[in-house]
Amino acid sequence: MFHMRIDYHAEDLGSNPTPDKLAKCEFFLRMGSKAWYFRKIKRIEAEKKLLLPENEHGAFLIRDSESRHNDYSLSVRDGDTVKHYRIRQLDEGGFFIARRTTFRTLQELVEHYSKDSDGLCVNLCKPCVQVSQSFLHYWILSIGTIMRW
Repeated sequence: MFHMRIDYHAEDLGSNPTPDKLAKCEFFLRMGSKAWYFRKIKRIEAEKKLLLPENEHGAFLIRDSESRHNDYSLSVRDGDTVKHYRIRQLDEGGFFIARRTTFRTLQELVEHYSKDSDGLCVNLCKPCVQVSQSFLHYWILSIGTIMRW
């Protein structure tokens, strides 16, 4: 049987985790399984990933905002370009791109804009294909091990 491992950039808590680190890890556990959440990648890196041939029109990802703490950015492939939208958090919880439409979770936001572009350049389609170097390295090593059997 062939097994795959996906590396989600786990963070070392150390022997005495602080409340801040625990909160980050709790958030990571909620978000880590979302194929569209790319954490702390930069805008230019998001553009490079979305413009890979594996991604089509409407491919998207959500990443941590580079400029605003606790906000996010939605990056969407629109043909041969990538558009970026700021996702803001409400004080009472929840998220929005346009204040007239708010969502309790990022998952709800993704589901909404997948069904209706509602002001975005396109409907969200598939999450950006995520190919990490560590995954490729692990995969190559695993294939090498299998071939020696």
